[in-house]
Amino acid sequence: MTFFVETSFLLSLATQDVHCGAARLWWKANQEPLLTSPLVIFECVTALRNLQLRGLLSQEDVREANLMLDRLVSEGLVVVQDVRLRLLMPEARRLLDHFATPVSQGAMDVLHVAAARVFRLHSLLSFDENQRALALSAGMQPAP
Repeated sequence: MTFFVETSFLLSLATQDVHCGAARLWWKANQEPLLTSPLVIFECVTALRNLQLRGLLSQEDVREANLMLDRLVSEGLVVVQDVRLRLLMPEARRLLDHFATPVSQGAMDVLHVAAARVFRLHSLLSFDENQRALALSAGMQPAP
């Protein structure tokens, strides 16, 4: 595994959003297992719930997206690996201290990039521009 997948990319695989076409094209071209953390999965579930509460997704859309996420994990296409907080938090702090971009960073964004670095991965799958910029400044390659 060489790619860490974060929330925006997973949601694009599981829903019909503006990036779903790009996510699916990338997936077809690469088809290798993707590594992620439980934080990403939790953020996906939370985001889906919030999209439903805001009326942007129906209950059925959320159910189907959650089933897709479950299927990706159960089939081994997305591997969820725990990351130890004693390793994650110092790496997150290093990112803030040495690589933070001029744009403000959300805590979860920093934690996702930090997790990818703790796992020693060099590529981050994300459609989040701020997260991509942070990963790039830390020497990672954002994709797609």
